[in-house]
Amino acid sequence: MAKKGKLPQVKADAKAAGWKHYIKTENDEKAAFDGCVVKPELGEHVVAFCEGYCRLSEGQWYGKSVVLMPWQKDELIMPLFSWVRPDGTRRFRRASIWIPKKNAKSATLSMLLLYGLVADGEEGAKVFCAANKREQAAIVWDGCASMVKASPELAKRLKVTESKKRISRDLTSYLDALSADAKSSEGLKAHMWGIDEIHVFDAAGQRLRDSLRYAGRSRRQPLEIVISTAGDEVVGVGREEYEYAVAVAAGKSAGGIEDAATFSFIREATHDDDWTDPAVWRKANPALGVILSEEGMAEDCKAAMQSPRLANQFKRYCLNLWTASEETALDMIAWAECGESPVDRESLVGLPCCGGVDLSATTDLTAFALAFRHGEPAENNEENDSIASNARYTFLVWLFLPSEGIVERERQDRLPYRVMAEQGHLILTPGHTIDYDMVKARVIDESAKYGAAQVAFDIWNARKFAEDVTKESGIEMVEMPQTSKYLNAPCKLFEGLVLNRRMAHENNPILNKMAADISWTIDKNGNITPTKQGAHKKRQRIDGVVACIMALSRASVAVRASSIYETRGLAFV
Repeated sequence: MAKKGKLPQVKADAKAAGWKHYIKTENDEKAAFDGCVVKPELGEHVVAFCEGYCRLSEGQWYGKSVVLMPWQKDELIMPLFSWVRPDGTRRFRRASIWIPKKNAKSATLSMLLLYGLVADGEEGAKVFCAANKREQAAIVWDGCASMVKASPELAKRLKVTESKKRISRDLTSYLDALSADAKSSEGLKAHMWGIDEIHVFDAAGQRLRDSLRYAGRSRRQPLEIVISTAGDEVVGVGREEYEYAVAVAAGKSAGGIEDAATFSFIREATHDDDWTDPAVWRKANPALGVILSEEGMAEDCKAAMQSPRLANQFKRYCLNLWTASEETALDMIAWAECGESPVDRESLVGLPCCGGVDLSATTDLTAFALAFRHGEPAENNEENDSIASNARYTFLVWLFLPSEGIVERERQDRLPYRVMAEQGHLILTPGHTIDYDMVKARVIDESAKYGAAQVAFDIWNARKFAEDVTKESGIEMVEMPQTSKYLNAPCKLFEGLVLNRRMAHENNPILNKMAADISWTIDKNGNITPTKQGAHKKRQRIDGVVACIMALSRASVAVRASSIYETRGLAFV
């Protein structure tokens, strides 16, 4: 920000104007400098609508007037709606709201969408409750409809049509349910839309979200409201949205993002917090003591302390922490800290390295990895490098997927593979099945470039592939059956390297997802082998991590990287 030096004067002017409370972030300062101002009466208009027209629609509170909690009024509604641009329109065009469950998240979204339909001064207002699946979109819309039915004032003005999932103000203004699995999201003209639980969005959900964003282009002051709880995916639409919200809150000078049009509201604990501490519960849950009881939270916490599964649920649902499954083999906080973006690939030339290939049958992901050793392995150890040695490792990974049928694969795996391919994280091969020749060429080229001593491969479905690689290049291909006899030692080493931050990876989002999806199968002797974890195995892929483990099994042995090529007269300089 070239004019950053003038911002303190902006803050002083804001204080004099009585709206210092609204300047909390660097992006707020930038907005004020650019001529945006705060008009509290605009936010108060939304507050008056919520408390004057909206009624609670469940249980013993049915029909009671809404009384906004401080977080809803002062931390969300007032700053979101009070800021205006120099042209008089709303400053914020997107709101990213992250809050634990049971803090009136859905009710808040319902009130704001109804305001967009009824009281935002937009003729022909088109408002949408958007979700990934039809059932979820219906749940959000039902909340709006129930609030209308419970309010005599709104019931007089609005018509609820259950069969069409539509709430109408007139012939041209309505609030509809909209899901990613519907075929009618193109060509929409939206004034306001709410996206519920974006952490479960898949590739189809991403396309829905994109179409809605462009659907507001013809409106004077469109507003997107994303409201969600943290999820259990380390990569995907929801995680990307959360990280963007964090970056907006941080601001550009702190390594974040300069975006004065996005409102970011996040209430969460941190992974360093003591999750059993009531002070941490209050930090993450603004409704604690109002609609959430501390006694109930204490009971849930006590149960969570007895079960890793319940502990992860407590952290995610009650503290808004992103958590992997309780069955995840790797420490995902440590894994994230091992990420380097980008890795200096040229600095790896000349280091001892070996490879691993996890070859898919036909249509699944195929992975090739190289493991580079920094330092010396343990002495007299043909199976794995002792964690007590001084060796560290860097991993490079290449992932392959057939281009035909990619749309269905995106839907199934809930990952935007085409976007990731454009970003260089994935190689799409032509046709409906993996092009083994492309994989073979990559194995040969990268092994030659870095002087890989050996490449491990699973004998299932890959023997012919391995024979061809050796025949064409002289690379030594080492059989590695996927059994505990061969995988136990490198799996334990890999786990230890991650935990002790003695490895580096390129922060490939697909590989990150694989690391979160991997678990260990443990036999009666305590030996481990990699497997998929959790309840969503059909959409999980672990091939990249398996290829890393296979590469590590060879790189952890004291083999000089150049020896194979020297013996065949193929040394590279």
